Parts: sequence; structure tokens; C-alpha cells
Amino acid sequence: MKKKVVLLSDSEIVSLGMSAIIGNMPDFVLVERTSSLELAQSAVIHNRAEMLIVEPHIIDYSTRNAVRGVLHNIPSTIGYSLVALMTHYVDRSVLKQFDGYIELSDGAEQIEDVLRQCISGDKPKDLAEPVVGTNAYAMNEDLSEREIEVLVAVAKGLQNKEIAETLNISVHTVMSHRKNIIAKTGIKSIAGLTVYALMNGLIEESAIK
Repeated sequence: MKKKVVLLSDSEIVSLGMSAIIGNMPDFVLVERTSSLELAQSAVIHNRAEMLIVEPHIIDYSTRNAVRGVLHNIPSTIGYSLVALMTHYVDRSVLKQFDGYIELSDGAEQIEDVLRQCISGDKPKDLAEPVVGTNAYAMNEDLSEREIEVLVAVAKGLQNKEIAETLNISVHTVMSHRKNIIAKTGIKSIAGLTVYALMNGLIEESAIK
């Protein structure tokens, strides 16, 4: 039986991306996605979900010293894994209260591994290590103008052939630029690159398909 997951995110882009990724997982099913803390708790209770994925910044900062305490509506009889979705910087003292965390630069396989390890009770990553959140998306000055153009096109949802036609270059050149972008930013997923483009003012949210 698939493990039921509830997603708490205030970003439509991130929410849709995570929904698509989880939707392709054989062992997990997303039963609810919401931007409301109250609705997320209700969804965990109603569905008896085994996992709650949450963007930590949604939780009021003054109460972050007891993350599960904020989720007081969920009875202790419901055992669930709490996973942080890293879209903003999160202090290590806060992150340690989660069973694991996902970064937007993680690929689908990495995300699935994190979820499986959390369900099994294992920490998917060493939470004692320094954690990188929003700072991971600081603009890389080494990106060339052409690489930035390709990055923006990727964020807009264009395929390699469409990018090639738009920029009047070959598909092979597009693929080469994309490899360079990944190498320079350290971000492999399209969702992560989209967030990178948004955070650095390279694209407006309205331009994303």
C-alpha cells in the first residue's frame, strides 16, 4: 500500500513540481497539498497520512523551537514523518527537529530516497552538517550571457528544440550550455533552476508555464 503524503507549501510552482514528482513514485501518493497550516494538519488526521512535507518558513518563527508543538492539532496516536522542504534558509537548530529534508536542487530519485529513508526511520542526510538554504541560489557570476538565456528558457518550460529555435543555435549547443549551467550552479532539476531564475530576478513568475 502506498504511503500517504501531505504537502504544505505556499509556492504554487514548488507545490506543482513536488506533486508531479511524488505522482511518479510507486510507493507514495500525495493526498493533499495546501498552503494552510491548519488544513495541512486536518489532512494528516483525516487521511492518517504517514508523512507531512512542509516549508519550515510557514511555521511562525517565534515557535520554531518546538516544530511539532506547532502541529498540536495532530494527535500523538498518528505516527508521521516530518520532512522539511528547503525553499528558504533554515537554521540547523530548527532543521534537526525534522526527520529529513529535501532541497530544490535534489532530483526525483534523491527526493524518493529521502522519503523512503524517513519512513524507515533513518535520517536521510547528516543534519549535523551546515545547511544551505536560499544562499544556494545566489547568482553565479561565472554564467555567460548565453547560459543565462538558456537558463531563462528552461525556467519558462521550453524544450531543447524550442530553445535552439528561439536562440538560433543547435540542440547540441543547448545541451552543452545546460551541462555548464548545472556544473556552475550545482542545481540539476528544472524546478531548482526555475527557483534560481526567480530568486535572481532573471524571470517573472507570470512567464513560467
